[in-house]
Amino acid sequence: MPEPEHYDVAIIGAGMSGLAAAIRLAHFGRRVCVFERHNAPGGLNSFYFKDGRKYDVGLHALTNFVPPGVRGTPLSRILRQLRIDRADLDLCEQVGSRIAFPGRNLRFTNDPAVLESEIAREFPGQIDGYRRLVAAIRAYDDDRLDPPWESARAFVAQYISDPVLEDMLLCPLMYYGSSQENDMELLQFVIMAKSIYLEGFARPHEGVRRIIRVLLERLRENGGERRMRCGVARISAERGRVSRLI
Repeated sequence: MPEPEHYDVAIIGAGMSGLAAAIRLAHFGRRVCVFERHNAPGGLNSFYFKDGRKYDVGLHALTNFVPPGVRGTPLSRILRQLRIDRADLDLCEQVGSRIAFPGRNLRFTNDPAVLESEIAREFPGQIDGYRRLVAAIRAYDDDRLDPPWESARAFVAQYISDPVLEDMLLCPLMYYGSSQENDMELLQFVIMAKSIYLEGFARPHEGVRRIIRVLLERLRENGGERRMRCGVARISAERGRVSRLI
């Protein structure tokens, strides 16, 4: 029987979060291994082949997109922390998106002025309220840890009186980031509104495959290991520390 391997850190799951955590730990000299029960990395953000074509599942765009050189944003920070060159992702900025309700359309891009002009056209009586809403979103501290639950819908209603516009602004954000029907947590709303409406998103030309490949390259370059088709059935602990994975 081969001798068991010893690691400083074992990460269960080769999804994007697991791979990113492993890269950071490897940067700081930890011997780390990622265990994945499936035969492909990526977790919920992966891809599959059908009829000779590749299809993404899960993630299809990176939010918080900003032009190259802009510092202090979530995308810039995570790329710096993982030591990933922005050019490695080969990002393609979105051309445009649309929120379509019966008789109403709002187009938005990575330029916040586009959505503002669309609201001024479709809902002229709401534009001042929308501008105040944007100012409130920008001023909101989204770095707070574990804030009390607050209603995003009630927050938006302080500035927007038209229920159709309220629904149109909430709909895409609830689709991406709400676990309940007809409302969402205020902190999550602010994070999503900043990332989608006020910053925007982009997609690697090759889709999610490009992101996964870059993460795997960084993990390997920093000495991290991964084991595919190696699910963990049990975790044994001694004196409050993990002693063995089975």
